[in-house]
Amino acid sequence: MYTFIVNPIAGRGKPIKCMDKIVEYLNHLQIPFEVLYTKAPGHAADIAFKLTKQNDIKAIVAVGGDGTVAEVASGIVNTDCMMGIIPAGTGNDYRRSLDIPYETLSAMDIILKNNIRKVDIVKINDKPFLNIITVGFDVEVLKRAERYKLFGSSSYTLAAIDRAFFAKLSKATFTIDGKVSEEEFLLFVAGCGAYYGGGMNPLPGAHPFNGMLDLCLIDKISPLKILALLPKYKAGTHTEFKIAHFSKAKNIIINSETPLSINADGEVLPPVNKVEYQIVPSCLNILAP
Repeated sequence: MYTFIVNPIAGRGKPIKCMDKIVEYLNHLQIPFEVLYTKAPGHAADIAFKLTKQNDIKAIVAVGGDGTVAEVASGIVNTDCMMGIIPAGTGNDYRRSLDIPYETLSAMDIILKNNIRKVDIVKINDKPFLNIITVGFDVEVLKRAERYKLFGSSSYTLAAIDRAFFAKLSKATFTIDGKVSEEEFLLFVAGCGAYYGGGMNPLPGAHPFNGMLDLCLIDKISPLKILALLPKYKAGTHTEFKIAHFSKAKNIIINSETPLSINADGEVLPPVNKVEYQIVPSCLNILAP
């Protein structure tokens, strides 16, 4: 049986419309399923974890945005359960790195094909996350993006323009796979996927199948250069900027005298002076092309 975990408030109610199509489709195919609705942040993870104890579950399907997908993933990581994704949020960025279609029934067909791909996740201070983690300027942008949520996937870009002239630099000591460096930076990005923020492509070519984290560190720059960088950053062509430094790693430790705010899968974590990232390879089963 397919079990759908639905976040009814994601994407301004889009998951409900998606489920209407899926219910009609699966009933036509005479495929058994059940639908469970989330009631609060964290509920999707709790539901998914409980479902892993059942033997009659063919796949657990997240219906919502990237937050819902990340929650469901955290509930089934390191189990034999299979996870499907129906994109129904605002950004739907993680599915891009997996080539999962945006259209509802096309995404459902991918799930029914039962093609399992084992993907990597990243742990931050031992808490699992799925896609992209940022430190610095991006966190302020994410907070401001709430004001522009009516603009959908453009909310991140508008918030970034809004915050460009108020950008603050961060200072920290990085230990990347044992190599230590002192950095003053605008933004640091690490992830298993390539996209976030409604189509932003900070880590072009990144994918969750190689057992490595992709990294991008952007040096301190002026507000006008931030504005010049934004379209390139969104398109994934900022690789041509000398201020953008790319690498790969399995383990990262960041120490800072000033507490750092972190955006992980769209969630702003409490500020910390030390954060450790660690790749966990091939620990999640996702139904994808």
